[in-house]
Amino acid sequence: MADFQSRTKLRLAQYKREVLNVHEDGIWLRTVNHTAHFANRKAPVDILSAFRDQFWTWFPQQNIRLHSDFHHLNSSQALCFNLFFPLLMSDGEGLPSIVKILGLTGPHLRRTL
Repeated sequence: MADFQSRTKLRLAQYKREVLNVHEDGIWLRTVNHTAHFANRKAPVDILSAFRDQFWTWFPQQNIRLHSDFHHLNSSQALCFNLFFPLLMSDGEGLPSIVKILGLTGPHLRRTL
């Protein structure tokens, strides 16, 4: 597992420099260490460029709090936004379309739909 994590973090650091053109290392607040696979907190680059502007226009209107480690390029929250935001915006149906695509069912879903 450590080998996978190391390789992934190296790839993310390379992606950050070469694709995102972010050369400054981010800081992990727990250790205050500069870390290559973290983006700068002030540069919201975790969201894919194809819909980044649309996302950051939509996001402030939502009642969602970003995780403290959202700026990590391996953020699970950013991954979820990148996967589901395009679906959410794709047909105007929002959550019902995501639930349908994922094939989710159950009484607990009726309250949110």
